[in-house]
Amino acid sequence: MLAVRFVVLLGSVSLLGLTGAQNRVDVLAGQQCTQVCNTPAHGGACSYTFLVPKGERDPSCQSSPAAQSLAEIRRDVKKTSDKTNRLRHQFSRYRDDRELWGERMRQELVNATARMEVSSLERDVKMRNLEIQVINQSLQLERMRGKNRELQEIVVATEIELSGLRALRQTVEHLNAAVSSARTQLNEMSQ
Repeated sequence: MLAVRFVVLLGSVSLLGLTGAQNRVDVLAGQQCTQVCNTPAHGGACSYTFLVPKGERDPSCQSSPAAQSLAEIRRDVKKTSDKTNRLRHQFSRYRDDRELWGERMRQELVNATARMEVSSLERDVKMRNLEIQVINQSLQLERMRGKNRELQEIVVATEIELSGLRALRQTVEHLNAAVSSARTQLNEMSQ
């Protein structure tokens, strides 16, 4: 028994020169396929292994059930691997997006808190300014009340003085009238 193994890297491969369906190999693009054949030329069993470049396939070849199963398993593994990689990539993107979203939310919260603190401080400053204004106006009002009392005392004193002057004037007018009357009488008597 002679076992021969061939590896073909380039070109399309078909075993048309062999006889019988068992001597043909269906080679999938980019995959390796092994076919065992019994030909009289090789004195019994022989094994061929082919690796065909992607995109090339000999339509005249048929694959053995084992080769078909192997090819299906490889396709399934590749699909599963692709799906796993795609899911891993999606999960990675989701995790990155979630972290970015969390960072943005944290930053917005920090900004909102800072704005609230600044706003609170501004309100405190305004309240203190208003309190100072109220205190200053209260002091000014007290000063004005004090001046008003002083002015009222001056007005009352002036009114009393004016009243005294009016009384004095009336007295002077009565005295002038009396003096005039006395003069008139003296003048009449002296005449």
